[in-house]
This record gives sequence, C-alpha cells and structure tokens, in this order.
Amino acid sequence: TTPAAHQYEIPAYPVIADSSTNIECDNGALAVALNGVMIFGPGDGTPACNDAVYYEGPTFDLCSGHATPDGEYHYHLPPTCLIS
Repeated sequence: TTPAAHQYEIPAYPVIADSSTNIECDNGALAVALNGVMIFGPGDGTPACNDAVYYEGPTFDLCSGHATPDGEYHYHLPPTCLIS
C-alpha cells in the first residue's frame, strides 16, 4: 500500500470547545496522534456501531493500532507503545 495523504489545520492557540460532540458512532478519523497516525472513534465502522475494541481488538498490534480494509493504519485506544 502507499501512504495516504492527509492535510490538517491545527490552530496555533487551541481553545476548549463551548459544547461537546457525541462521537460514539463516528467512523473515521477524529484526531491525529503526534506521530501522525489517525485516532478513530470507538465504533467499528459498521452501521451497527459495535464497540471497536471488543470486535476489532484481536487485530490490534502491540501499539493498539490496526489497519482498515483499505490499509489505513489507525488507533481506537491510546497507543501503548508510545506511552511511557
């Protein structure tokens, strides 16, 4: 696979939002880790919005990441190999 190209706008002076957003069933990237890997929401990407950790957990590597069927590597949990 070839690396995916992503472009992000990150404010120089971020502020806490005035309201919260329910991310329970959001599919796809919600954030990006400092190493550039995307952080996905807790859902497994299916219409049923299953718990990704439960249903996809066996596919997680030692860093708590795995790839989509298209090969896009991402996390659903904090990356254990980067946390000391």
